[in-house]
Amino acid sequence: MPLHILIILVVGGIAGITVLLHGLGYSRSKQLQDSAMLRDEWLRHFPEDSFDDLDRFEFLISSNKDRAILRSDQGYGLLWAMGADTAARRLDTLRWKETRTGLAIRFDDPGAPSVHIRLDPADRPLWNAYVRSLDGPELS
Repeated sequence: MPLHILIILVVGGIAGITVLLHGLGYSRSKQLQDSAMLRDEWLRHFPEDSFDDLDRFEFLISSNKDRAILRSDQGYGLLWAMGADTAARRLDTLRWKETRTGLAIRFDDPGAPSVHIRLDPADRPLWNAYVRSLDGPELS
């Protein structure tokens, strides 16, 4: 088979698969909707955690529903959507800084050294106050 035809078939196949997946809705980002979903996603990342004391279960979801801070019985954590999946990190040893567009959080974890949380202007004061209450030192 000539190379130019093979290249056309490969590029066309990849483009077709991309269009098909997007049309079926597989390219949508996950939305963190409610407390049950937060608990389920958190327990998927940290199965040894528990939410036995539901009176102490507190959470804060960003207005675009892609970031959340929550509290399990073991402490606070950050859960965020990454495409169709989620990622989670404990907020035991965090350092944070306010940025123009939200918050920058630095972890003592080489696997995820930092995350930038983009927040709507209406969310920023609430999230900044919440992170300040966690007693994490502010980055200079």
